[in-house]
Amino acid sequence: MPSTFVDLMLNSSIVPDAVAAPDITAAFNQPRLDVSWVAPDSNGQAIFNYKLGIIQSDDSGTEVEIDLGGTSGSPVTVLSKSITTTEF
Repeated sequence: MPSTFVDLMLNSSIVPDAVAAPDITAAFNQPRLDVSWVAPDSNGQAIFNYKLGIIQSDDSGTEVEIDLGGTSGSPVTVLSKSITTTEF
């Protein structure tokens, strides 16, 4: 009798939607970026942290990730971040 194989993928939960493009305002008197965003649809899952990725536009292409530090026990509730040059 021939064998039959079936691929099966199970998902135990639905992931939240992706975050839409943020609003970014630059302040030049104190070099910083003010970034704000709208919380995505959670699709019933807890969103407890955000990470911001920054790529410098100079030739270095340096990439920096800023983790807002939320945890399941202490979720991030703000939807904005001021980023100064000391962070990248």
